[in-house]
Amino acid sequence: MKKVLAKADFTGNYQWNSFITLTKIEVQNILKDVYFRSILLGGSVFLILDFWIGNTLYSVPNFPSTSFLMEYKTFDYNIFVFIIIVFFTGETLHRDKSSGYSVINDTFPVKDGAVIASKFSGMAFICLLLTTLPIVVGIIIQTLKGYFNYDLGVYLVDSYLISLPDYLQMVMLVFAVHLLVNNKFAGHAAAIGIWVLIIVLRNFANYDFNMFFFSYKPGYRWSDMNGLGHFGEPLFWFNLYWTAFGIFLILFSAFSIAGELIAPQKVGLPPQKINWVKRLL
Repeated sequence: MKKVLAKADFTGNYQWNSFITLTKIEVQNILKDVYFRSILLGGSVFLILDFWIGNTLYSVPNFPSTSFLMEYKTFDYNIFVFIIIVFFTGETLHRDKSSGYSVINDTFPVKDGAVIASKFSGMAFICLLLTTLPIVVGIIIQTLKGYFNYDLGVYLVDSYLISLPDYLQMVMLVFAVHLLVNNKFAGHAAAIGIWVLIIVLRNFANYDFNMFFFSYKPGYRWSDMNGLGHFGEPLFWFNLYWTAFGIFLILFSAFSIAGELIAPQKVGLPPQKINWVKRLL
Protein backbone atom coordinates (compact mmCIF):
# COMPACT_ATOMS: atom_id res chain seq x y z
CA MET A 1 0.00 0.00 0.00
CA LYS A 2 1.18 3.47 -0.83
CA LYS A 3 1.75 5.86 1.99
CA VAL A 4 -0.29 9.04 1.66
CA LEU A 5 1.30 12.17 3.01
CA ALA A 6 -0.84 15.19 3.76
CA LYS A 7 0.91 18.53 3.62
CA ALA A 8 -0.76 21.72 4.73
CA ASP A 9 -0.03 24.79 2.68
CA PHE A 10 -0.44 28.10 4.52
CA THR A 11 0.94 30.33 1.78
CA GLY A 12 -0.51 32.02 -1.24
CA ASN A 13 -4.30 31.90 -1.37
CA TYR A 14 -4.59 30.92 2.29
CA GLN A 15 -2.98 34.15 3.47
CA TRP A 16 -5.05 36.22 1.05
CA ASN A 17 -8.29 34.52 2.07
CA SER A 18 -7.35 34.99 5.73
CA PHE A 19 -6.75 38.68 5.11
CA ILE A 20 -10.18 39.06 3.49
CA THR A 21 -11.87 37.16 6.31
CA LEU A 22 -10.12 39.15 9.04
CA THR A 23 -10.98 42.42 7.29
CA LYS A 24 -14.66 41.41 7.23
CA ILE A 25 -14.49 40.58 10.93
CA GLU A 26 -12.96 43.96 11.77
CA VAL A 27 -15.62 45.77 9.75
CA GLN A 28 -18.41 43.77 11.38
CA ASN A 29 -17.03 44.45 14.86
CA ILE A 30 -17.11 48.19 14.19
CA LEU A 31 -20.51 48.23 12.49
CA LYS A 32 -22.09 46.27 15.34
CA ASP A 33 -20.63 48.56 18.00
CA VAL A 34 -23.32 50.55 19.79
CA TYR A 35 -21.06 53.58 20.22
CA PHE A 36 -20.22 53.62 16.52
CA ARG A 37 -23.88 53.50 15.57
CA SER A 38 -24.70 56.27 18.03
CA ILE A 39 -21.94 58.56 16.77
CA LEU A 40 -22.81 57.85 13.14
CA LEU A 41 -26.48 58.55 13.87
CA GLY A 42 -25.56 61.88 15.45
CA GLY A 43 -23.41 62.79 12.46
CA SER A 44 -26.19 61.81 10.07
CA VAL A 45 -28.71 64.02 11.90
CA PHE A 46 -26.43 67.06 11.70
CA LEU A 47 -25.62 66.24 8.07
CA ILE A 48 -29.33 66.16 7.19
CA LEU A 49 -29.94 69.45 9.00
CA ASP A 50 -26.97 71.15 7.33
CA PHE A 51 -28.04 69.93 3.90
CA TRP A 52 -31.69 70.93 4.47
CA ILE A 53 -31.06 74.37 5.95
CA GLY A 54 -27.86 75.21 4.12
CA ASN A 55 -26.32 78.66 4.23
CA THR A 56 -29.00 81.32 3.83
CA LEU A 57 -28.51 84.89 2.61
CA TYR A 58 -30.89 87.34 4.31
CA SER A 59 -33.02 84.31 5.28
CA VAL A 60 -33.26 83.30 1.61
CA PRO A 61 -32.02 79.73 1.01
CA ASN A 62 -29.93 78.73 -1.97
CA PHE A 63 -30.89 76.05 -4.45
CA PRO A 64 -29.68 72.67 -3.11
CA SER A 65 -27.11 72.30 -5.86
CA THR A 66 -24.46 69.62 -5.42
CA SER A 67 -21.65 72.18 -5.15
CA PHE A 68 -23.39 73.87 -2.22
CA LEU A 69 -24.10 70.56 -0.45
CA MET A 70 -20.45 69.52 -0.63
CA GLU A 71 -19.59 72.78 1.10
CA TYR A 72 -22.24 72.26 3.80
CA LYS A 73 -20.95 68.80 4.77
CA THR A 74 -17.90 70.40 6.39
CA PHE A 75 -20.05 72.32 8.90
CA ASP A 76 -20.65 69.63 11.56
CA TYR A 77 -20.29 66.20 9.95
CA ASN A 78 -16.48 66.21 9.98
CA ILE A 79 -16.48 66.48 13.79
CA PHE A 80 -18.26 63.13 14.05
CA VAL A 81 -15.94 61.63 11.44
CA PHE A 82 -12.96 62.75 13.52
CA ILE A 83 -14.39 61.11 16.65
CA ILE A 84 -15.04 57.84 14.84
CA ILE A 85 -11.59 57.68 13.26
CA VAL A 86 -9.66 58.57 16.42
CA PHE A 87 -11.42 56.18 18.78
CA PHE A 88 -12.14 53.22 16.53
CA THR A 89 -8.68 53.09 14.98
CA GLY A 90 -7.27 52.59 18.46
CA GLU A 91 -10.05 50.19 19.38
CA THR A 92 -9.37 48.10 16.28
CA LEU A 93 -5.64 47.89 16.97
CA HIS A 94 -6.04 46.92 20.63
CA ARG A 95 -9.18 44.76 20.42
CA ASP A 96 -7.32 41.42 20.35
CA LYS A 97 -5.24 42.32 23.38
CA SER A 98 -8.07 43.82 25.46
CA SER A 99 -10.38 40.86 24.77
CA GLY A 100 -7.69 38.24 25.43
CA TYR A 101 -8.14 36.80 21.93
CA SER A 102 -4.51 37.52 21.05
CA VAL A 103 -3.41 34.39 22.95
CA ILE A 104 -5.57 32.24 20.67
CA ASN A 105 -4.83 34.24 17.56
CA ASP A 106 -1.09 33.67 17.95
CA THR A 107 -1.58 29.92 17.41
CA PHE A 108 -3.05 30.40 13.92
CA PRO A 109 -0.84 30.05 10.82
CA VAL A 110 -1.89 33.47 9.54
CA LYS A 111 1.06 35.77 8.86
CA ASP A 112 1.33 38.72 11.18
CA GLY A 113 1.39 41.13 8.24
CA ALA A 114 -2.04 39.89 7.14
CA VAL A 115 -3.45 40.53 10.62
CA ILE A 116 -2.10 44.08 10.83
CA ALA A 117 -3.12 44.87 7.25
CA SER A 118 -6.66 43.62 7.92
CA LYS A 119 -7.03 46.10 10.77
CA PHE A 120 -6.03 49.01 8.58
CA SER A 121 -8.21 47.74 5.73
CA GLY A 122 -11.16 47.53 8.10
CA MET A 123 -10.76 51.18 9.02
CA ALA A 124 -10.28 52.06 5.34
CA PHE A 125 -13.67 50.50 4.61
CA ILE A 126 -15.22 52.56 7.42
CA CYS A 127 -13.71 55.68 5.82
CA LEU A 128 -15.28 54.64 2.52
CA LEU A 129 -18.63 54.33 4.28
CA LEU A 130 -18.24 57.76 5.89
CA THR A 131 -17.49 59.37 2.51
CA THR A 132 -20.42 57.63 0.82
CA LEU A 133 -23.03 58.74 3.38
CA PRO A 134 -23.06 62.43 2.26
CA ILE A 135 -23.73 61.30 -1.32
CA VAL A 136 -26.79 59.29 -0.30
CA VAL A 137 -28.10 61.99 2.05
CA GLY A 138 -27.41 64.73 -0.52
CA ILE A 139 -29.37 63.01 -3.31
CA ILE A 140 -32.30 62.35 -0.95
CA ILE A 141 -32.38 65.99 0.21
CA GLN A 142 -32.20 67.27 -3.36
CA THR A 143 -35.07 64.98 -4.37
CA LEU A 144 -37.26 66.03 -1.42
CA LYS A 145 -36.68 69.68 -2.32
CA GLY A 146 -37.64 69.08 -5.93
CA TYR A 147 -34.11 69.59 -7.29
CA PHE A 148 -33.21 66.85 -9.76
CA ASN A 149 -30.04 68.21 -11.34
CA TYR A 150 -27.76 65.73 -9.58
CA ASP A 151 -24.13 66.44 -10.36
CA LEU A 152 -22.66 62.99 -9.75
CA GLY A 153 -19.23 64.12 -10.90
CA VAL A 154 -19.03 66.63 -8.05
CA TYR A 155 -20.28 64.02 -5.58
CA LEU A 156 -17.72 61.43 -6.66
CA VAL A 157 -14.72 63.75 -6.90
CA ASP A 158 -15.38 65.54 -3.61
CA SER A 159 -16.14 62.36 -1.70
CA TYR A 160 -13.64 59.86 -3.10
CA LEU A 161 -10.77 62.00 -4.39
CA ILE A 162 -10.74 64.74 -1.73
CA SER A 163 -12.48 63.56 1.45
CA LEU A 164 -11.49 59.87 1.35
CA PRO A 165 -7.71 60.52 1.19
CA ASP A 166 -8.20 63.04 4.01
CA TYR A 167 -9.91 60.44 6.22
CA LEU A 168 -7.30 57.79 5.38
CA GLN A 169 -4.52 60.19 6.34
CA MET A 170 -6.17 60.67 9.73
CA VAL A 171 -6.30 56.88 10.16
CA MET A 172 -2.60 56.62 9.27
CA LEU A 173 -1.60 59.18 11.89
CA VAL A 174 -3.70 57.59 14.64
CA PHE A 175 -2.48 54.14 13.59
CA ALA A 176 1.14 55.25 13.93
CA VAL A 177 0.51 56.95 17.29
CA HIS A 178 -1.04 53.82 18.79
CA LEU A 179 1.84 51.67 17.54
CA LEU A 180 4.32 53.97 19.29
CA VAL A 181 2.40 54.75 22.49
CA ASN A 182 1.55 51.11 23.21
CA ASN A 183 -1.60 51.85 25.23
CA LYS A 184 -5.14 52.31 23.99
CA PHE A 185 -6.18 55.18 26.24
CA ALA A 186 -2.82 56.91 26.15
CA GLY A 187 -2.94 56.55 22.38
CA HIS A 188 -6.36 58.21 22.29
CA ALA A 189 -5.05 61.10 24.38
CA ALA A 190 -1.91 61.48 22.28
CA ALA A 191 -3.81 61.44 18.98
CA ILE A 192 -6.34 64.01 20.18
CA GLY A 193 -3.52 66.12 21.64
CA ILE A 194 -1.71 66.21 18.30
CA TRP A 195 -4.80 67.44 16.47
CA VAL A 196 -5.60 70.01 19.17
CA LEU A 197 -2.02 71.31 18.96
CA ILE A 198 -2.31 71.63 15.17
CA ILE A 199 -5.61 73.52 15.46
CA VAL A 200 -4.22 75.86 18.13
CA LEU A 201 -1.09 76.63 16.12
CA ARG A 202 -3.08 77.34 12.96
CA ASN A 203 -5.95 79.33 14.45
CA PHE A 204 -4.25 81.21 17.27
CA ALA A 205 -0.55 81.34 16.39
CA ASN A 206 -1.12 82.03 12.68
CA TYR A 207 1.08 79.15 11.53
CA ASP A 208 -0.87 78.20 8.43
CA PHE A 209 1.77 76.73 6.12
CA ASN A 210 0.01 73.59 4.84
CA MET A 211 3.19 71.61 4.22
CA PHE A 212 3.98 71.64 7.96
CA PHE A 213 0.58 70.52 9.27
CA PHE A 214 -0.36 66.92 8.68
CA SER A 215 -3.29 66.31 6.31
CA TYR A 216 -3.95 70.02 5.72
CA LYS A 217 -4.50 71.20 2.17
CA PRO A 218 -5.32 74.48 0.44
CA GLY A 219 -8.93 75.58 0.67
CA TYR A 220 -11.20 75.09 -2.31
CA ARG A 221 -14.71 75.87 -3.53
CA TRP A 222 -16.83 74.21 -6.15
CA SER A 223 -18.18 76.29 -9.01
CA ASP A 224 -21.21 75.34 -11.08
CA MET A 225 -19.45 76.88 -14.08
CA ASN A 226 -15.96 75.33 -14.02
CA GLY A 227 -15.97 72.78 -11.19
CA LEU A 228 -12.82 72.90 -9.07
CA GLY A 229 -11.01 75.11 -11.56
CA HIS A 230 -7.45 75.90 -10.45
CA PHE A 231 -7.99 74.27 -7.04
CA GLY A 232 -7.79 70.75 -8.46
CA GLU A 233 -4.04 70.47 -9.07
CA PRO A 234 -2.81 71.65 -5.62
CA LEU A 235 -5.41 69.40 -3.93
CA PHE A 236 -4.09 66.40 -5.85
CA TRP A 237 -0.44 67.04 -4.97
CA PHE A 238 -1.14 67.77 -1.31
CA ASN A 239 -3.21 64.59 -0.98
CA LEU A 240 -0.38 62.62 -2.58
CA TYR A 241 2.18 64.33 -0.33
CA TRP A 242 0.33 63.66 2.93
CA THR A 243 -0.68 60.12 1.96
CA ALA A 244 2.96 59.24 1.29
CA PHE A 245 3.95 60.84 4.59
CA GLY A 246 1.23 58.85 6.39
CA ILE A 247 2.59 55.61 4.96
CA PHE A 248 6.05 56.65 6.14
CA LEU A 249 4.69 57.26 9.65
CA ILE A 250 3.20 53.76 9.85
CA LEU A 251 6.40 52.13 8.58
CA PHE A 252 8.54 54.24 10.91
CA SER A 253 6.38 53.27 13.91
CA ALA A 254 6.47 49.60 13.00
CA PHE A 255 10.25 49.57 12.50
CA SER A 256 10.74 51.52 15.74
CA ILE A 257 8.84 48.86 17.66
CA ALA A 258 10.76 46.06 15.96
CA GLY A 259 14.06 47.73 16.79
CA GLU A 260 13.44 48.05 20.52
CA LEU A 261 15.48 45.61 22.58
CA ILE A 262 12.64 44.75 24.94
CA ALA A 263 10.48 41.73 25.62
CA PRO A 264 7.58 41.26 23.18
CA GLN A 265 5.10 41.43 26.09
CA LYS A 266 5.93 45.12 26.54
CA VAL A 267 4.89 45.93 22.99
CA GLY A 268 1.32 47.12 22.49
CA LEU A 269 0.61 44.37 19.97
CA PRO A 270 0.28 40.72 21.03
CA PRO A 271 3.61 38.93 21.63
CA GLN A 272 4.19 37.60 18.11
CA LYS A 273 2.57 40.43 16.16
CA ILE A 274 5.81 42.34 15.58
CA ASN A 275 7.63 39.41 13.97
CA TRP A 276 6.42 40.46 10.51
CA VAL A 277 8.34 43.70 10.91
CA LYS A 278 11.41 42.00 12.35
CA ARG A 279 11.58 39.75 9.31
CA LEU A 280 11.91 42.87 7.15
CA LEU A 281 14.98 44.12 9.03
